Amino acid sequence: DWLESNFKILSPEEFKLKLSNATIQSNEITLTFDDGLRCQIDIAEKVLQRRGLRAFFFVYTSIFTPNPDPLEIYRHFRTTEYLEIDDFYSNFFDFLEKQDSGMHTTARENFEEAKHLADFSYYSTNDRFFRYMRDRVLTDTQYISIMETMMSNKKYDIQNASEHLWMTPENIKSL
Repeated sequence: DWLESNFKILSPEEFKLKLSNATIQSNEITLTFDDGLRCQIDIAEKVLQRRGLRAFFFVYTSIFTPNPDPLEIYRHFRTTEYLEIDDFYSNFFDFLEKQDSGMHTTARENFEEAKHLADFSYYSTNDRFFRYMRDRVLTDTQYISIMETMMSNKKYDIQNASEHLWMTPENIKSL
């Protein structure tokens, strides 16, 4: 409702044409869905159909490989296994503190909240510090190890979540 009252929503075809002609107006947008999430079929597709809208779907193809990127699994874990995101952050930071208190302390001292992700004013201090740790301090291997341990501690079923999180090839064909 808000988008339709504040913008003109272009179909993907209109958007591509206006983009190629450099004629897109500031009030014109198109809808995009990323990551190939099943909820985009279960929820968004129905809303689009009801409103007579079309959108771009940028499907995350690693989901069709034996080892998909775990980013969405981690997001699902955070949102389904914790009542509040700050509960997840507290658990994550406690885990870091216990694993390597020196690294955690040094990271806290070096973290400049006002500068880190300054363009994203909606991020909380914990959001920023988590992203700082994940993206700047920890190696990929360390981050994955922490997340896998936390998921194991919560008895989070990665296989079950994976089966319900992403679109299937049949979903994509129906789009």
